[in-house]
Amino acid sequence: MRLSRRVLLHVLIFLVLGCQQKTPVYHDVPLAPLNIHNLRQESTMVFDVRSTEESQRPLLPGATAMRWDDFVGISPLAMAKLVEKLDVSSEKTILVVGRGKQGVGEDGYIAWIFDIFGMQNVYTLSLEFYLKSGFSAIPSAVRKPAGHPEADPNLFIEAVDFRAYVTQTLPQRGWTSKARSRALGGVPLGALYPPPKSFFGMKFPELQHKVLVLDVRSQKEFEGYNLKMEKEVKAPLLHLSWSEFFDDRGLPSASVNNRLAELGVHKNSIVFVISERGVRSGAVAYAMRSLGYQKVVNYLGGYRQWERQ
Repeated sequence: MRLSRRVLLHVLIFLVLGCQQKTPVYHDVPLAPLNIHNLRQESTMVFDVRSTEESQRPLLPGATAMRWDDFVGISPLAMAKLVEKLDVSSEKTILVVGRGKQGVGEDGYIAWIFDIFGMQNVYTLSLEFYLKSGFSAIPSAVRKPAGHPEADPNLFIEAVDFRAYVTQTLPQRGWTSKARSRALGGVPLGALYPPPKSFFGMKFPELQHKVLVLDVRSQKEFEGYNLKMEKEVKAPLLHLSWSEFFDDRGLPSASVNNRLAELGVHKNSIVFVISERGVRSGAVAYAMRSLGYQKVVNYLGGYRQWERQ
């Protein structure tokens, strides 16, 4: 009787783990290509994400002010609550206006957030190009409640899973008590902890050696410290500054394709992007997806979180 109970308990445990580890369905839907005409339609929603420190700046006509730093250092669930308040929906064309290459990637980061919540017509423009191109006449958009947005789990990664992939090693997540293990029928320590998150329909054992890590900080930051200085990191580490992914208009730049090809990054490559705190890496993830690289994942915690662990 004791043995049968133990077997039954093991079966129940693995059933629970199986329910928790369903592989997310990945929809290979690229962002829409840029169409300036679409940006001038009444359905366009314009978000002015320039720094709140620019207190003397006038709000762009027809635009909604948006504090980009409210979206930094929070979970996708918390992001969803903020996005829901904006009343955006997938059928809207969204234009994010910021400082472009003169900023810190804030406009691309906000565009990435809209992207992970399923908005396909998302564009970035620098303030200078926005004003020169006559976009100041865009009227305010008529908004409709968009429901409860859900982030695509394939497009972001958090600390424990990122460490597993870059070290190509399963995380150490053991029980703190042997007595608890015995109480569960002798289940090995750590056996109840789920494996690293799956991406694009592939689980950790299949994916761990396919991941490329792209550091998009400045050259100075990269030379000062990078993941390859850690002996435990096994994944290939590449470097390309985030500003190279955008042109002077604030749009994703197709010229970066050649640089990426030189680094061995192709349209079907699986790329985990890292920056200091997930902002510039989010901007690059947005730019790459808009250029046709669909399997791009942003590490939300960035180096700040990596160094704390």
